[in-house]
Amino acid sequence: MMRTFIIRMSLLTTLFLLPSLSMAGVTTIDKLNFGTLAIVDNATTSDISINSATNQILITNGFRILVPGNRAEFLLTSYPNYTTVYTTATVLVAETTTLTPPSEQFTLISVESTPSAVTDGTGLATIYVGGTLRSSGSGSGQYLDAVYTATYELNINF
Repeated sequence: MMRTFIIRMSLLTTLFLLPSLSMAGVTTIDKLNFGTLAIVDNATTSDISINSATNQILITNGFRILVPGNRAEFLLTSYPNYTTVYTTATVLVAETTTLTPPSEQFTLISVESTPSAVTDGTGLATIYVGGTLRSSGSGSGQYLDAVYTATYELNINF
């Protein structure tokens, strides 16, 4: 029988878990975090990507990493033993938001998750999520010192 869990995650903020009939659970170990960045040139778009499999960080153009970020990590618990779980991640709200006065915003252009994992003999498995964040490239706007959030969804099927 295939079951689906949907997790909605805001980068650096809250996790929402929709209820299911199963006792299976999902615990957030680390949130997807692109770190603390400096933008030295916003005349063209710049990307920062975090690989879900390796946690490797790649940057292009005007980004400089001040404090490295990390991929998201989720611990699946109480799943059936030795069961393959399948995951997909989808961007829900691509443009970031901030609590500070108007600022240039980033765009979460993609997220990707561990495509599948097999639970161990105790029903545990780990899923990772990475993604790519892009600057505006406007050349005229200013990014303020702030926490920027965007939202993605993680679907877990077994």
